[in-house]
Amino acid sequence: MDILVNAFGISNAGGIRVFDKLLGDLSINNSYNYHVVCNKSLEIDNLIIKYASLKNIYFIVVVNKGIFYRLFYENFTFRSVIHKK
Repeated sequence: MDILVNAFGISNAGGIRVFDKLLGDLSINNSYNYHVVCNKSLEIDNLIIKYASLKNIYFIVVVNKGIFYRLFYENFTFRSVIHKK
């Protein structure tokens, strides 16, 4: 089963720590594939490196282009991400 994780709102140190814990919890269950959509940042890049060896977590990194792009992405692109898999 494919599960999409919307991590667009992750931006600060506290959020990154919680997100890191979530990724650790997700990595335990190999029955699911997780597609994590997040904004590009140095902290996110470090998490991608940390979890690169996992075969069930896929990162989709998007450059932050503002709120309207995010709304479009969440309402239209998310559907196609899951339906392709």
